[in-house]
Amino acid sequence: MWSFGCIMAELYTGYPLFPGENEAEQLAYIMEIKGVPPEYIIELSSRRNLFFEKDSFYPIIVTNSRGRRRLPSTKTLSNVLKKCTDAKFLDFIDQCLDWDPVNRMTPLEALQHEWILEGLPEKVLVHHRKMFGGLDDKMNLKEASLTGVQGFPEEANTKTIYDIVAEMRAEDQAKERRDQKKGTTSEHN
Repeated sequence: MWSFGCIMAELYTGYPLFPGENEAEQLAYIMEIKGVPPEYIIELSSRRNLFFEKDSFYPIIVTNSRGRRRLPSTKTLSNVLKKCTDAKFLDFIDQCLDWDPVNRMTPLEALQHEWILEGLPEKVLVHHRKMFGGLDDKMNLKEASLTGVQGFPEEANTKTIYDIVAEMRAEDQAKERRDQKKGTTSEHN
């Protein structure tokens, strides 16, 4: 969905939304509009020291080849999209670009978004309503897309990605310890 949001923005303006010269500048472009990612997202990054100050959540400010420095939260999506005034389109793009993939709009939610629905011809809208049974309950759509479509665990709706990843790591470490014990036991037999 992140890529879809970027493509939609590019189709609107004719230019890439985040055209950085390298990874660091591309992240700076993103933070310029979306702000600094939540701390738990930064903590999950295996390469955080390349982009954030050591032992902090403050981004390293980079200067590109033209001497330009990009600062977090200094631009709005509306301004970057050539002063777009379509609130529904801006909301659609913004929901595609949520830092947290669990909170990010899913494909099923996108199909139910007001911006999509208002652009459908009546004949298509009739089939769309039949397909979704007229339900536009966001939590039901989120649950269906996280469990049925993407294979996310059920607790994805109630836990942060940080909690889920921490539990997965703990399970992996416990499995490694059990495997090591089994290896030690079989060596003695």
